[in-house]
Amino acid sequence: MIEYHWINGWDASTDLWNQIDEIIAAQGWMSLNPNTTIIRLAIDNEKVIGFMVLQALPHVGPAFVDEAYRGQNVAETLADDMVKYFQAVGGRGFVVIADSAHSEKMCKDRGMRKLQSPVFITPIRGGPNTI
Repeated sequence: MIEYHWINGWDASTDLWNQIDEIIAAQGWMSLNPNTTIIRLAIDNEKVIGFMVLQALPHVGPAFVDEAYRGQNVAETLADDMVKYFQAVGGRGFVVIADSAHSEKMCKDRGMRKLQSPVFITPIRGGPNTI
């Protein structure tokens, strides 16, 4: 019989968290941060058979450089500083919406992986397309 449970990273049993970690690794996905993750689990006979994760994952952006200063490595310096900061605080990853060819190049130059999956956002509360 399939059971559904909510778990969070700080209260999850080691067995459940290990099962989830193994599935995440096998899929090639970014590891989860137990301190910022809530998971809805589907379990059958103590085996994780499905899950959906709600996680806090930083989004870098927007980024802006005045037109008069473009081409002077301002954006690159800002990006490098952001990466250094993130590494210093032990961040596990972040998302960038590369909405220009230059942004995409900067992401590739810093070893980021481009996702092939469509990306969706939730409409702003109170906006015309509110869920």
